[in-house]
Amino acid sequence: MNRLKTMFGLAAVLVIAAFLVVKILPVRVLPAYDPDFIAIQTTLRTYADIQAQAHYTLDDSRLSEVLANDLRGGLVDGKYLKAVRYMSGKPYLTTLQVGFLDVNQARWAFDRKVKQLYDEAIASGRVTIPTPPPYDPSENPISIDIQGTDRDPRTHFRPDPRIVPEIRELEQATGLGASLPLPSSEKSIPMGFRILSVSVMGNLAYARVDWDYGLCKDVLIKKAGNWFLIGHKIIRWHAG
Repeated sequence: MNRLKTMFGLAAVLVIAAFLVVKILPVRVLPAYDPDFIAIQTTLRTYADIQAQAHYTLDDSRLSEVLANDLRGGLVDGKYLKAVRYMSGKPYLTTLQVGFLDVNQARWAFDRKVKQLYDEAIASGRVTIPTPPPYDPSENPISIDIQGTDRDPRTHFRPDPRIVPEIRELEQATGLGASLPLPSSEKSIPMGFRILSVSVMGNLAYARVDWDYGLCKDVLIKKAGNWFLIGHKIIRWHAG
């Protein structure tokens, strides 16, 4: 209980400090030719590239190049805490100890475990390599979350948890939904985006970004001369 009070006390201090920083530090609205604007654009582009490749390779080893954990990016949604706890092997983590990088890494670790379980089921003869039905947008609309909670049904399929109960148990333990990438010979296409505005206060940047799937608020922090994404909030989904 004392530890919990301490953690919430720390969170309150950080919120107050952030408020004071906003009041004290000057706000710079960056033009598109500003070096920091260009660097932030590069960070987002690299992140989109890593995500696009990882959808097929499940390799997220480069995420730490562009993502970081920082409470100033906003507390992560509590629904991801269960997954981070399980995949990291740290069952006592709180939302005040989990950041944007943690959530992304937990999701890709989950996907790799799902693939391992499915490959083992294929090797044992319990299932065969599937031939998923053609994509029908009316039956399975796309809902893409940058934190990886949903996968594009045009590029992924859901393994039948009734045939591979180990996957169902993993879903229950993490609160995540399992999916696997479809084989593809086509080159992966990164998510498109357009930066509408960037405001900088100290070492924090607040960017309004129009991603392919929706209008978002991205928060970045500058460390050792580089910008890292620490928060992402969808303001409005695009129709379609």
